Amino acid sequence: MSSTRILLLSLLVFGLTSCSPLETGREGGPPTTGSSTQPATGAKAQLALDELELLEEGTESLANHLLDLSVRARSGDASRLGDGFAPRVRAAFPETMAAAKDRFGFFSDHDWSFDAATERSREEVLAELQGLLDRHHSLEDVRFKLTGTEPGDRPGRIVGRFKSFLVGRDADGRRSWFRGKGDLAASRDESGRWSVDALVFDTAHTVRASRDLFTEVGAPAGLAHEDPTYAERTEGLRSHGAAAGDLDGDGLLDL
Repeated sequence: MSSTRILLLSLLVFGLTSCSPLETGREGGPPTTGSSTQPATGAKAQLALDELELLEEGTESLANHLLDLSVRARSGDASRLGDGFAPRVRAAFPETMAAAKDRFGFFSDHDWSFDAATERSREEVLAELQGLLDRHHSLEDVRFKLTGTEPGDRPGRIVGRFKSFLVGRDADGRRSWFRGKGDLAASRDESGRWSVDALVFDTAHTVRASRDLFTEVGAPAGLAHEDPTYAERTEGLRSHGAAAGDLDGDGLLDL
């Protein structure tokens, strides 16, 4: 018999005759019946898995709630968001937009200062959101998205981070992009309805264009098509796209 086979046989015999304390219940003895070590470990693992599944389901449900609020906000009327917030909300909002800190060609980047995070009534929160919407003369898109969640301090509550986008034109007709981030918390009642009880902005930027970089040529050519809003759709979603390439060889991309 070769030395390799002898070594493998020795390892196999050693593995069959050696038992760890976890396998036996006591070192060197036979396995103990009714040992609670393994079942307890299994129960903890199952509990952790159940909690993870609950958080995953809750996060998806809350994300859909924020999407619904986003669609309503596109009307420019914050009062339509009222039933999505709790009667009392811990909140902080962008307060003052600073002068441009950077300029990139035709764009300027602006930071915001914030008011203090305090508990406010639902009506006060809606008024702050209305002020944010009113900075845009016209709105093209509004989004509130979750970027991370964890279980709250009681069942049915989730805390996490959010980011928001407002795209449109300001009072002077300049294209404007607002981006904000912060902390969010929401609770779900027995009927499955969510209420946001914390919305604390801590980061915000606005990018403004000094002039339009593109000219609409589709409508004059008879190629434009206007889809109904997301909330009014009665048929499947359409996909739209664009192609870019340097068609005339001038080193710039043509759309």
